[in-house]
Amino acid sequence: MEERDRSSILKTSPTREAETERAGIRHLMKGLLSLQGSEMVNRILDLERADEFVRALPHIDVYWLVKKIGGDDALPLLRLASVEQWQFLLDLETWNRDRLDMEQATSWLGRLFHADPERVVKWLLGEGELFTYFYFSNKIEVRVKDKDDFFEDTSFTTFDDVYYFRALNEEERDFLGEVLSLLAEEDYLRYQAVMQGVAGTLRDELEEEIYRLRNVRIAEDGFLPYEEAVSLYAHLGPDALKAEKASLVRPETSSNLPAVPLALILQVGEKTLFMEALEQESDPVLLDRMRVEFAGLCNQIISADRVRVGDAEDLAVVCRKAAGYINAGLEKLSGGSPGSCRKYLKEKTLQQIFRIGFSLALELKWEAERWLKEAWFVRKDLKPAFWGDWGGILVGILQKRPLFYRGSSSEPPYSDFKGSADLDTCREILRQMKAVDHLLEGISLEHPVERAWTKDPLFTFHALILNFWARRMLAIQPGFAPLSLRDVTSFFRLLRSDAEGPPYGMEDFKGIFVKDITAQAQNFDPDTMKALLQALFLVWDNFMQEYAWVATGDLDGRFLKFILTSPSPRTAPR
Repeated sequence: MEERDRSSILKTSPTREAETERAGIRHLMKGLLSLQGSEMVNRILDLERADEFVRALPHIDVYWLVKKIGGDDALPLLRLASVEQWQFLLDLETWNRDRLDMEQATSWLGRLFHADPERVVKWLLGEGELFTYFYFSNKIEVRVKDKDDFFEDTSFTTFDDVYYFRALNEEERDFLGEVLSLLAEEDYLRYQAVMQGVAGTLRDELEEEIYRLRNVRIAEDGFLPYEEAVSLYAHLGPDALKAEKASLVRPETSSNLPAVPLALILQVGEKTLFMEALEQESDPVLLDRMRVEFAGLCNQIISADRVRVGDAEDLAVVCRKAAGYINAGLEKLSGGSPGSCRKYLKEKTLQQIFRIGFSLALELKWEAERWLKEAWFVRKDLKPAFWGDWGGILVGILQKRPLFYRGSSSEPPYSDFKGSADLDTCREILRQMKAVDHLLEGISLEHPVERAWTKDPLFTFHALILNFWARRMLAIQPGFAPLSLRDVTSFFRLLRSDAEGPPYGMEDFKGIFVKDITAQAQNFDPDTMKALLQALFLVWDNFMQEYAWVATGDLDGRFLKFILTSPSPRTAPR
């Protein structure tokens, strides 16, 4: 009995040790996330076995650390990293689509060389041999001296009086000479082979082979060729998801395996249904699977979006995009239920859930495109700016991969959707635009909109609605026509008849405004009428806020954003 118990303990202890080690790495990575570049380097170097820690990290985590620290400041980290981790970094940093970026190749090879020249030389003569031939064939000119020749060109350098070379870029001469010198010292016969081969290298064929091998290596981490990676954006509805099989990653738990990727999922930060589900999950195997899948998903997004990662923030944007659409997908599938959420996380891949979330944005785009084919404002040759800030929402929805407009004051103004709340906001505004568009089309049948009015740079739909209502309130000729400044002043005095001073709320007229405008809505279905009411309430609120602190005597026709005046000083000919 004791022997059986002892045997059981021996079998399970590696798993427990592995999980304990992974927990330690997770804790350390979370701490590193909050540090700046130099602090991060010092924290790693202070570890008792810093080299073992770095080399145990997945390639993508080392890559993130390097980007967070900055390439030139990351030399101590590069010195600790493995050759395989170097290769991963070069695979991501030195390619521009299917072409090797020679400037980036020199930059990163230089960093690695200064971090650990001996290992770099061994790599150039070993696993990186094809890179060596291609790189130097683009960087140096080689001439071979015959036994009886006298070589007079002093711009060339030689180590053996046989192979002469010169840098094609004078600024790189010292660096290239230093690398070649160490290659010759390390293995003279291999150095000779490199110099002999540089002159006869078939560059196109060699580059194609290097690119193929690079794609094979990084595909294991989710960096698929563009043509395959874009499948991530294929539409997938909840019904189709039920029939689609899930190829679930099943991480092994062994003390010999490296920790699962952590850096990318730690970038998300926001409290969403997805992130809360991860925080509450207690199954270590499921958590490891989520982390592996999330890293692979982010890497596939980088490939599909052709992201050129400049720094750690570029990676963080990708992570937030992945998490946002996963969150939207989970909210759609689970209805916000944590129990149902866990069910989908267990049974479906994060890529499938991401596609569900992205498909919601795709469906919103399709709805907008269908409307634009028949929209009144398009037939009037008006641009999205006609809708004011709503126009930004429309432009974002219509992007190849829809984006959420967060306002002109935001930096950046467009971002990826963070969840169903952003999608719902866009959906509601789109329906309000459709309702107002339908309203204006109906009114314009009797009161046409003249082309000259729409040239005003501040012209928006607000001006049409408020001009129409102002004319009604002033009992003057109905329609959308511009108002004189005298009429505008009379209009504001009427609205502020009971006001003692700023801020001018004009709240008593809100109901009258909405009632008068909705009276023009003919044969609206209940949903469209609801959207119209919401739009009109927003129009009134924006109108009140715009003029709450503007005295009636200070009204200036040049700056009346919500009222169209005539003659308009903004468009009147000189």
